[in-house]
Amino acid sequence: MKTPFLACTALLIGPLLGAGVRAEIPADRAQALIATHQDSVLIVQGTLKSVESRSERSIALAGTVVDTSGLVVISSSFSAEEWKHIEQRLVYVLPDGTELPARLVLSDEDLALAVLAPVPKPGEPRPVFKPVILERDTQADVYTDVLTLSRLGKDYHFRPAADIGKVIAVTTRPRREYLVGTNPGGPHRLGLPTFLVDGRLLGINTISREEARGARRPGMAAMAAQPPPPHGHLVPAAAVAELLEQARKAAAAEAPAK
Repeated sequence: MKTPFLACTALLIGPLLGAGVRAEIPADRAQALIATHQDSVLIVQGTLKSVESRSERSIALAGTVVDTSGLVVISSSFSAEEWKHIEQRLVYVLPDGTELPARLVLSDEDLALAVLAPVPKPGEPRPVFKPVILERDTQADVYTDVLTLSRLGKDYHFRPAADIGKVIAVTTRPRREYLVGTNPGGPHRLGLPTFLVDGRLLGINTISREEARGARRPGMAAMAAQPPPPHGHLVPAAAVAELLEQARKAAAAEAPAK
């Protein structure tokens, strides 16, 4: 595998700063959105080890729950082929602080997203997951108010964090995508859900295709530490819904026979 392992990992968990005009969401409405959706954001942590180079990296990143079975979407610069060369030891950190082993189910290089599934221990009850609702027709225009949810790090007991902002740009080629100006703080800036004022999910943020492609070019390890772009790159709910359909099929195909 020619891709620099550590460079890809840096982008997998890389920060994403928000810099935009302030939204006009009333405090009570923002607080209601946070209360409703905060358990849809989990922390994923553990280690990734390159099979070929034996390089190992500890990771901690955020992900969005998209299915009651516990499927979680994270940001990823790895292709499906590259994931095959990576040993994973991952766990979900649930809202109550307990940990649950997890595994990769599906990776979409074009979207720069991956889907994980829980791996409960035999005999243990499956946790109750609270997914976001993926409505395919949800769209927004420039200057629409939005709220992005995240979680803080271990030092702050993984408490929920949020920020309000605006849609600062809308792109339509090759697909509809959004740039949003939100910065919920904390170390986890990718794999986060962004909501409209009415509570509908607009999308989940990740690195851009340009950044993902850049991770595969020689010499990118040094560039990975450069300041990230001042916006959130959002994959719309419709595209995430299509990814979820594929992930459900992949998870079902890999499930052990009972």
